[in-house]
Amino acid sequence: MDAVSFPSSLPSSPLGFRRWIPWLLGILPLVPGSLRAQESPRPSVARQKEAQPSVAGDYNLKAGPVLFNFSAGFGVESVDNVRLTDGIAAKKESDLILTPSLGVDIRWQFTKLNAFRFRSTASYAKYLDHPELDTNALLLSPDSELSFDIRFGDFKLTFRDQFSYQQDPIGAGNLSATARFGRFTNDAGLTLLWDLNDVLLRLSYDRVNLQVIGTGPDDPNSRLSRATDQVGGQATLLLSDALSCGIEGTAALSTYAESPENDFARLTAGPFLNLQITPYTKLYASAGLMQSSYKNSVAAAPQNPGAIPNDRQSFYGSLNITHRLNRYFSDSISVGRENQLGLLAQETRTDFVRLTGILQLTPFLSLNSQFFYEAVELSSQAGSETYERWGTVLGTSYRFTRHLQATATYQFTEKTAEIPNQDYTQNRIGLSFLYDF
Repeated sequence: MDAVSFPSSLPSSPLGFRRWIPWLLGILPLVPGSLRAQESPRPSVARQKEAQPSVAGDYNLKAGPVLFNFSAGFGVESVDNVRLTDGIAAKKESDLILTPSLGVDIRWQFTKLNAFRFRSTASYAKYLDHPELDTNALLLSPDSELSFDIRFGDFKLTFRDQFSYQQDPIGAGNLSATARFGRFTNDAGLTLLWDLNDVLLRLSYDRVNLQVIGTGPDDPNSRLSRATDQVGGQATLLLSDALSCGIEGTAALSTYAESPENDFARLTAGPFLNLQITPYTKLYASAGLMQSSYKNSVAAAPQNPGAIPNDRQSFYGSLNITHRLNRYFSDSISVGRENQLGLLAQETRTDFVRLTGILQLTPFLSLNSQFFYEAVELSSQAGSETYERWGTVLGTSYRFTRHLQATATYQFTEKTAEIPNQDYTQNRIGLSFLYDF
């Protein structure tokens, strides 16, 4: 079966895309959630979650105090470049992908202050023209989570386990010329929050395991599995209802399952600021320094002058502005630099711009969109490389009934890499249905 054909008039280089920016900003009321560039925990995104609502909400089954919400979905998606190839060294291959899914959300408010929650969505991907790419295990959505909140006095203790299993490589920017990259991520930890009225103190511990599921015993990607132990702290000063600021830091140690990889330790520290500019406009800013120390020194690879040094300093920072124009339209912009772990490199530095927006035309119909641009440097003992990636996502959702919703999306992604044969463009058109029982 042939997939849907796509226009070829989109810009083909990072310089070419700049003339499209006014057009993209013009359709900004059009965007969904966020397209993750990387999948490792970021060192500077400590957000205060203690003000979030508890587990109350819609449900379709109740067993005593336990609320259950079940859903079923089915999606069909046409992809014009399933292997993320450049079309020159290797031709592009298209396919039609069918994705059935089942979701569950369990909430138990066992006291007024203490709660338990479990949620996940399991799915399966069936490729009609490339059956060898079919899912080899159930996919688990990135928002899968098990959490347990306990409040006592001025303290809140949260036990959590966040997990996911993904195979589509488009979610990881440093992957090219591959159709399937299986990885299981599990982040188990606890957070203690101490509320002193004008001061909030937060201490956390996380154990993050990344298990790369290779295609066979000789797959070199299998050696990328790693474990990271991270301790984080944050102090927030509440200056007013509209202004808070503070300082945060982390200390992390990462070890790899295979000895050829380079274990390392990492420290981060910096200030942050939350400002409610108007009742409808909010600003968040953070910045800081990162110190990384690697087990193997650059002397182990003198022929690679671009290799990551044994000790490396860098900075990170971000500025995020969210705005609600009226009850119909809201948008956000994020710019900054992230320094984090990468799938194929020990350090990934990303300079980014991300724009999102949503337009609620009626109670049943919404339009959404996203635009992103990333300039990335990958560093390891083998050397360094750079690439640029940009893309847009356009979508619309319509709720037929209280239980049934349909979503149509179009996604375009382009990557321009320093390494030959790592460039690609990909178009995706999808239609999905979700039924809440």
